[in-house]
Amino acid sequence: MSERVPTALPGANPAGARPALDLAAHADEERGPSAGAREDSFLLGLVAEQLLEHSETSAILRACLERISVLKDIPLCLCLSVSGREATVLEHYSSSSDAGPAHPVLRLPEPLAERLRRESPIVGEEDCAAAGLGAGGPFRFAATGALLIPFHARPVAEGVLVFADHRGPRRLEREAAFLHRVCDALVSRIDHVALLEAYRSLAADLEAKVRERTRDLAERNRELTREVEDRKRAEEALRESEEKFRIAFTTSPDAININRLEDGRYIAVNEGFTRLSGWSEADVTGRSSLELGIWDDPADRERLVALVESHGAAENLEARFRFKNGQVRDGLMSARRIRLGGETCLLSVTRDVTALKRAQAERDRLAAQFGQAQKMEAIGRLAGGVAHDFNNLLTVILSCADALKRELAEGGRGRFEDVEEIVAAGERARDLTRQLLAFARKQPVAPVPLDLAAVVRRNEKLLRRVLGEDVELRVHVDDGLWPVLCDPGQMEQVLLNLAVNARDAMPRGGTLTIEARNAEPGAAAAAGCLDGSWVRVVVSDSGTGMPAEVMAHLFEPFFTTKPLGQGTGLGLATVHGIVAQSGGHIHARSEPGMGSTFELWFPRTSGAPEPVRTGEGASRRAGEGGGETVLLIEDDARVRRVTSRILEQGGYRVIVANDGNEALARAREEARPLDLVVTDVVMPGLGGRAVADQLRELWPRTPVLFVSGYPQDFGTAEGAFGRDASCLPKPFTPVALLERVRALLDGRSGALDLGVRPG
Repeated sequence: MSERVPTALPGANPAGARPALDLAAHADEERGPSAGAREDSFLLGLVAEQLLEHSETSAILRACLERISVLKDIPLCLCLSVSGREATVLEHYSSSSDAGPAHPVLRLPEPLAERLRRESPIVGEEDCAAAGLGAGGPFRFAATGALLIPFHARPVAEGVLVFADHRGPRRLEREAAFLHRVCDALVSRIDHVALLEAYRSLAADLEAKVRERTRDLAERNRELTREVEDRKRAEEALRESEEKFRIAFTTSPDAININRLEDGRYIAVNEGFTRLSGWSEADVTGRSSLELGIWDDPADRERLVALVESHGAAENLEARFRFKNGQVRDGLMSARRIRLGGETCLLSVTRDVTALKRAQAERDRLAAQFGQAQKMEAIGRLAGGVAHDFNNLLTVILSCADALKRELAEGGRGRFEDVEEIVAAGERARDLTRQLLAFARKQPVAPVPLDLAAVVRRNEKLLRRVLGEDVELRVHVDDGLWPVLCDPGQMEQVLLNLAVNARDAMPRGGTLTIEARNAEPGAAAAAGCLDGSWVRVVVSDSGTGMPAEVMAHLFEPFFTTKPLGQGTGLGLATVHGIVAQSGGHIHARSEPGMGSTFELWFPRTSGAPEPVRTGEGASRRAGEGGGETVLLIEDDARVRRVTSRILEQGGYRVIVANDGNEALARAREEARPLDLVVTDVVMPGLGGRAVADQLRELWPRTPVLFVSGYPQDFGTAEGAFGRDASCLPKPFTPVALLERVRALLDGRSGALDLGVRPG
């Protein structure tokens, strides 16, 4: 394993490697249940995933340096190999350029090289310049602060990770403990890869030696056979041949035995046989392999004998063998017919390949999982991209419809432009739905203490509409149901997916029953749940049921029994994922003609359940603006128009920009600071985050509201602007937009609020 150089920094890790796969748990353990610890845990997990995707030192270094630079906003990360005062750049990542350094070798000043032998220093601008990281150095910017973390690894005897920043060393001091933990993980992974390569090389050499020894043994066996047939002519040659056979026979690591071909009785076995099987030579001599029960399937011996009798030998016959302790293991056997003492015998060589077969099965399983993950990722990207456009259209529809509703309620006739926008967006949405061939849910999850009884009752009317008039819905929900930790929107999706599946299983009508109860003490354990209190939700129907072959693939993504175009196969897979994400379990029972039953188990959580929003008051008028100046940046023309109108009608002065470059130009024309920036996250050219970064250089205290039809984009803004930033997913209603704008202007919004749903 690798060793880290001890560090004098507070909170730095001690010397010694740490397993790379337990980074998130260790981050929480060191920093406590704070927001910073959760952020570090999340970031460490992402870095760990990057490390495990690669199997070469150079790729691991590159991926880790790039991920650290992006996640922690460190402009320059590089890895050096130090020899005396000269440091060779092994890998680097710079946010300003992907090109390599002009000079791949840095010359460190003697004091700095000496410090690296004792500690992990954080140096200032002067030391950065002396080390070649300042102005005129090999990189495209001058570093004014740097953190140097020395390490020792098998491929890199004397290595140093350098994290450099043009904003000085203070930011690096805050991230030092986190970067040390990442360095531990990186070095551990590099050493793991080096050890794995060494193991593979050793295994290849060993395999070559085994093949060479096997060939030598076969040759010696042939020599022994000839010497036995000619023993009357040369007694001395016979004794020499017997000695050679004895050495090869006894010292071979594989199991070697000689049996009479006629009845299978053992004549001789070697130490490899006794070590593998557990039987001594005295236990087996004179007894047959069938009598000892060594063959797990006696038909395998019949197959071996048939091959030997027809071809004189059998090569690489796979069979399972049962040994003295009752253990069954896999073996690879080769056998040859020989003459010994005037009798026809079998000389057999058997190698234990149990561990090899298990490793191969594990590799096949991981390969299948990787292929499935790639498939899911591709579908997720497709669905996410379509969903982005679709949410833009929904924003137009909801906003225009809300405006029409308000004007009609106030006695007006409504705006014809609103109707045109709704029709145009609806036609575009109709076209987009034809492209949705698969479903990928890409939205943030906001689990809260939830009252399942309230969720079921609130959705009862919706479920009745989904089921239709010919399906009877029965709901039985106990009072005093324990709260569970779930996302309300996801729980509604679970009920809706199960109801839709039940409706399809009852084409001629039937009954759907939903029950929610606190589990009895012994019921949870019987269902395979851990100790504790559980809430049990049962959804059962009187439909056609499912055969065993369908049940075996029930929760697999893309598996469906519906005709082409009528199902994606993601409904039950999504239900399974949501229940598992909530820490629960799901069990299904079904037989043809007997209906289907799904049991959902959720662990009880502490804390009072939050009230379920019913939409009452959603139409109330949001807080009016007081003429504040809002810069709106949106590349979609329809969304830009309706969003601008909402803000103007809310009492705000709106500056509109089509993209990031226009927004910067319009902002610089303003004589006084902007009160608020509302920007889309994903735009051609300069994205929302980049625009916000540059605007903050002009007005550091201006709050920012990010909006996006692809909520996964919000992950790029997390933690970037502290308490003066918020996020609003599309589609949103005018009330939701104005409430969030007012909250930001009044300083009542947190740094990132992904749990608030539109409307």
